Amino acid sequence: MNFEIYWGVRDIYLKYKGDIRLKDIIAVNRQISSDSRYGLLKCNISDFRSVKTLHLSDKDLQFIAALHTIPSIWNPNMKLAIVSNNPTFQELILHYIELMKENEWKIRLINNIEESEKWCKSENE
Repeated sequence: MNFEIYWGVRDIYLKYKGDIRLKDIIAVNRQISSDSRYGLLKCNISDFRSVKTLHLSDKDLQFIAALHTIPSIWNPNMKLAIVSNNPTFQELILHYIELMKENEWKIRLINNIEESEKWCKSENE
């Protein structure tokens, strides 16, 4: 498995590592959205800093955005902090964020874990 899931009381930390493909994003989505704790989440920190290769096409990003539509209706108040310091990955992530602009979630690309945790705890954004 090239991801790890850590549940908090009202947050979740997803650590991706190695080579990530669409099937990995789908597997994580299935696992967390089917968990009874999902509806209580206020923040999802998705950490891509240990990813070597992100194999996602534009079509894959569109699929992921569509896949996240229903979970965003179930839990519209969640913040999604995507952590990456890789410029190539950041381009893909920014495209995903653009695809999600009509979504209820607040989504932000952040360079480090500390800032993502601070943003997740803030009430005004």
